[in-house]
Amino acid sequence: MDVDRIAGMIVGWVSFPAKAYLVDIINGPFDADKLDYIQRDSHFTGIKLIKWISTGVQKI
Repeated sequence: MDVDRIAGMIVGWVSFPAKAYLVDIINGPFDADKLDYIQRDSHFTGIKLIKWISTGVQKI
């Protein structure tokens, strides 16, 4: 992958529809960063991950 393609995915451009899922991994409702934040925040706040996910999904 080239830098321009990755930069495009970060802002949500899909230049290759067959691999649109890659955009969601980088910049989507449950992208890699958000999943990481949820896990880390759950650990440091003491909130059980299952409760965090069910509350988050209800808000979407």
